[in-house]
Amino acid sequence: MKIVINEPPRSKKNSMQIIRLGSRYSLTQSKQYKEYKRSCAKYLTGVVETPINIPVVVRCEYYMPTRRRVDLTNLMAATHDLLGDYGILADDNRDVIAS
Repeated sequence: MKIVINEPPRSKKNSMQIIRLGSRYSLTQSKQYKEYKRSCAKYLTGVVETPINIPVVVRCEYYMPTRRRVDLTNLMAATHDLLGDYGILADDNRDVIAS
């Protein structure tokens, strides 16, 4: 299976925001990541009927719009989370993503 997401990738863990929930604080994703996740819906919605629940190898190629440095592991974590959030993978743990 090949899925192409034609959007500039965003890292999930950079630029997190602190929000107030009553008397306590919590971290939430950046506006850029939330926008990226919404824009990926057209590429990831309805790709599979049932989520994949067997070990798979996920291969990612990223093409960045600029030459600035990025953290590859953060980009991969964001991609794995998107695959889980849109129901392509049953989970993004080691039992499903073998490598």
